[in-house]
Amino acid sequence: MSAFEPEVVLEIILNTLHPSKRTAFAAKWNASVKDRALKWIAHRPSQWHMKAQLEWEASIVEYVGYVYDLTKLHGNSKKSVPPTLPPGIPYYGPRFIPPTYSHLSKRENAPRIQPEFAYLRPLNVVHPFYYGDLKKCPQCGSLDVLWDSWTNTGHRSLHGVRTEESAIGYQLRCKVCEKRALAQSEGDANAKPIRHCFATTSSVFWEKWEHWELPRTSAALTHPSVMRLY
Repeated sequence: MSAFEPEVVLEIILNTLHPSKRTAFAAKWNASVKDRALKWIAHRPSQWHMKAQLEWEASIVEYVGYVYDLTKLHGNSKKSVPPTLPPGIPYYGPRFIPPTYSHLSKRENAPRIQPEFAYLRPLNVVHPFYYGDLKKCPQCGSLDVLWDSWTNTGHRSLHGVRTEESAIGYQLRCKVCEKRALAQSEGDANAKPIRHCFATTSSVFWEKWEHWELPRTSAALTHPSVMRLY
């Protein structure tokens, strides 16, 4: 499995674009990565010391969002089959491996020794780009759902026997449960709140799944080293 090197991946993507669009695209990409990492730190201040990890993960999120947008059917599309990933775009995931000092030494004559990069943890991405069959409400089973956005607080830690990793999920919004929640808010104020938005890395999302139904390609869901998410 190849390591995910953000600068290399961005350069490959830029080479698929018209030269007139490359500068603006790179500026937007880099600004989005920086902004997302800062927002994660703002939501969870305890992560301030993980800047290198968060920026690497933010680059992954930017990449996944880009390839997902390239391969999904948009609302006004008349096609029934989603487009495939263009041949010039590399495929990574759903488990992303961080680059090592060895990668850096091949990119630079005098590699910058930055200790924090030696402690980057693999990231498992639970996203509809990789798991298209997850599009149903984990609470009521409805298919009237909408993929919403990435989790606002960033990754969750995967505590394993052999390795420490991270996982980040996408949020699924159920329209049926949302209507029920709205009706409840206008009724009994003491009733247990009805959830309508579920992160793919939450225990609630998976609690009704049997073990044989779980996707087999994600360490975040099935890897034997995984003990718990926190």
